[in-house]
Amino acid sequence: MTPYWKDKTFCYAPFNQIYFGRDGVVKPCCAATNSFGNYNYSSIENVYNSNSAKRTRQDFLEGNYPKNNCQSCSSFYNQTGSIHNVQMFSNENAYKAMHYSKQVMNADLTDQKPIFVDLLVSNNCNFACLGCESELSSTWAKNYTDIEIQRDLDIRHTNISGEWNNDIDPIIEYILEHADTIQSIHCNGGEPFMQEQYYKLFDVLIDNKIFDIHITSHTNGSVSTYKGKDIVNDYLSKFTNFDITFSHDHFGKRGTYIRYPLVEEKWLKNYKKTVNTQWQMPMAMGSSVMTNLIDTKDGFAWRTKISWLTRNA
Repeated sequence: MTPYWKDKTFCYAPFNQIYFGRDGVVKPCCAATNSFGNYNYSSIENVYNSNSAKRTRQDFLEGNYPKNNCQSCSSFYNQTGSIHNVQMFSNENAYKAMHYSKQVMNADLTDQKPIFVDLLVSNNCNFACLGCESELSSTWAKNYTDIEIQRDLDIRHTNISGEWNNDIDPIIEYILEHADTIQSIHCNGGEPFMQEQYYKLFDVLIDNKIFDIHITSHTNGSVSTYKGKDIVNDYLSKFTNFDITFSHDHFGKRGTYIRYPLVEEKWLKNYKKTVNTQWQMPMAMGSSVMTNLIDTKDGFAWRTKISWLTRNA
C-alpha cells in the first residue's frame, strides 16, 4: 500500500502552507474553494486549526480529495488524470523542506509548521490589465466595473469589488512566531509594490534580522520607489534570496492596450535596473499573449532581445 504522503492525489498545502486573502479569509492555498475561517474574528492559529481545517487534512490522510475545500484540484484530476499545478507547487515546497513536514507522517492535524505563506492584502493597483478584475485592481474597481460586468456576462460569475485593504499586523505576528520554519513568502497584488502593508512587513523582518526567508512577488514594472526609498536597494536586497516576476504581455500599442496604461520605456528601465542585480529576475509571459497568435513570433523575439540586452548592459 502506498503511504498516504506519497499518494498521487495527496496535498501538503493544508499541513504546511497558508493563504491569506481578501477580507481576512484564511485558506490552505489560493485554489481552495472555501476558507478555514477569518482572522478578523479569531486568532490565525485558531483559524488554521479550525474544524474545517482539520477535516480537510483528515480527508487527505484518508486518501480523498476534501469535498468541502478542494473541488478545483479534484475536478482537474478527474478530468486529466494529473494533479493541478497549484497542488504540484505545494507538494514541491513540502519535499524541499521535508524535515518540517514530518507531522504529516504522524497524521498530526494540529501541530502545523508553515513553510510557505501566500499573501493577498489589497487590490491597490495603478493598472487596469485586460484580463484582470476589480477584486485585484483598484483601478478596475474605480473606473471599469461596468466593462467587467459586460465582459464576464454569460462566462463566469462576476464578483464586483470596491477598493479594499487587509490588516497585516496579525499576519506579521504569525510570521514572526513561525519564522523558524517559514521558507518563503509570496507577496500578491494588485501591484504589490504600491501596497503599504508589504513595506511594513519588510521593515519588521529587516529590523528583526530575518533575512533568510525567500521573498517572491510580481510587478507590472511601473514602480521603483516607495516613499523615497528604492525598492530593490533599500528593501529586497536585504534578503538572502528574492525573485520578482516582471509581467509583460506584448510591446508597443498592443502592450499598452493589454496592460493599460503601460509605459514601455519605464517598464524597461525598471526591469534593466532590477535584472542587473545578482538575483534572478524572471519575466512572466501573461496569459493574454498566448491568445495573440498574430504576433506571437514577434513577441518571443522581443523577449529574447530584451533578455540579452539587460544581461549584457
